[in-house]
Amino acid sequence: MKLDLTDTESKELAALLDQALGDYSMEIADTDNGAFRRELESRRASLQEVRAKLGSDPERDWLIDEQGDESFPASDPPAH
Repeated sequence: MKLDLTDTESKELAALLDQALGDYSMEIADTDNGAFRRELESRRASLQEVRAKLGSDPERDWLIDEQGDESFPASDPPAH
């Protein structure tokens, strides 16, 4: 399957995937059910593959690590 996206669409999809990856990470951390955890991890891995295909966006000030959690570059921590 090939999907052609505008720059805006690509950025919006990336943002949506980033949010979903974070949500999966929180759900995985909160579940005690091993089978459910494995299903969530599998789904997260699939979304991570799609996100990786979109590439990085230099305008974003944070990254998604291998577990799908938000992490901030050491040189530019988030303001609180």
